[in-house]
Amino acid sequence: MTRTPAISGRTLAISAAAALSIMVILGIPELTMQRLGAGILDFELARTPETAARILADWGDEGRQAVLWSLWGDFAFIVAYTTFAVLACLTVRNALATTRPQFARLGQIFASGAVIAAAADCIENANLLAIVYDGPDSPYPQVAFGAAVVKFTLIGAALGYALIGGGLVLAARRRRLLAQKNSPPD
Repeated sequence: MTRTPAISGRTLAISAAAALSIMVILGIPELTMQRLGAGILDFELARTPETAARILADWGDEGRQAVLWSLWGDFAFIVAYTTFAVLACLTVRNALATTRPQFARLGQIFASGAVIAAAADCIENANLLAIVYDGPDSPYPQVAFGAAVVKFTLIGAALGYALIGGGLVLAARRRRLLAQKNSPPD
């Protein structure tokens, strides 16, 4: 297994802060959309032209402007969350390479999955933009739905790996510290 260069905690923290900051900013148009009837998640998972048309009708012009801000801004969020997820997976992979090599090998798979999730998110956004600009005709809602399912599955798996792996790393560090503390002095 090829080990990637060490990723600093600062780099990981900056990528997390960037993703969280953009997510907070995207919450502003989300509040408008929800106030008018449906949030972005409802739109992503509309699946049928009828449901997408109902959401657009409920939103009116104000909601359409809000969803456009959200969708265009989401491209920055895609870069930020993908960067964080990949860095987190590779950090865990590197930390577990010697103690849990079987689990560490999965890190590259989940990091790659995060990149595929980003591509799916771009496909989803393109189809949602087509719905807003051109109308909710098939296949736009169906493709957006399918891409959203792929995105949520893969990014959830990557973040789950990073979280579980991070817990394993912290537990191993704690055991080492306790063992050092309880060992007799030389």
